[in-house]
Amino acid sequence: MLLFSSGRWQIWFSQHSIISIPAHSYRRIPIDLSPHLSRINYSGDRSTSSETLCSLHLAHVLAVPFENLDGYRGVPVSLEPADLFAKIVTARRSGYCFELNGFFSLLLEAMGFQVTRLIARVRYGSKPP
Repeated sequence: MLLFSSGRWQIWFSQHSIISIPAHSYRRIPIDLSPHLSRINYSGDRSTSSETLCSLHLAHVLAVPFENLDGYRGVPVSLEPADLFAKIVTARRSGYCFELNGFFSLLLEAMGFQVTRLIARVRYGSKPP
């Protein structure tokens, strides 16, 4: 369920928490690539090529698995770039799809890739339209 309130998207994540995505969160911001690339164990090419993108994606998926523990524990989830960095890089934790994709998109943009963010939802048991 998506709600729009006060310039922020709010997404219901579980019965216990709401995730707020500030409108300014995904503006391109400068980041230090070294800790991000180290977190995903990537030391390859940094050009904006399809080969680099594939290698980065594989490294990201292998190093930072899906995790949704915070939602079940009632811990608020933030998609602010600094919070993503603290959780995924500094604390070496993981996250759920919005956190992982947000973190990965920030890394790609910092490397010069053009990123378009989309949102989708899986509806178990529903029939295709």
